[in-house]
Amino acid sequence: MNPLQEAREAVGAALGPVSVPVHTFPPTSVSAPCVVLLPGSPWITPRGQVAMEVTCFASLALGNGPAQVRLEDLATEVGDALKAGGIPHGDLTPPIADTTAGLLSATYSVTLRIC
Repeated sequence: MNPLQEAREAVGAALGPVSVPVHTFPPTSVSAPCVVLLPGSPWITPRGQVAMEVTCFASLALGNGPAQVRLEDLATEVGDALKAGGIPHGDLTPPIADTTAGLLSATYSVTLRIC
């Protein structure tokens, strides 16, 4: 197993208690609610660190208000799971609405040492 895979699996394991599906690889399509791990930027640094984005998704199908509340609940759950799993995370981005896909999302940044 390579160090990038180990880092991705460590974050995925920390998110095990989350009540929605957690995709450790980008899915073909997003079915909210869920959490998706994606490479961050910069992905790998010369200092031996890897960046990941932990993105929470909620559905806009029930309206903006309920989607916002669902996203807030999920983001809180994800932040708590990362903390409990010993995975330090950065700030949570403001919600982004993708009306074409019917999704509302917010992202935590995670940086882990891989060597």
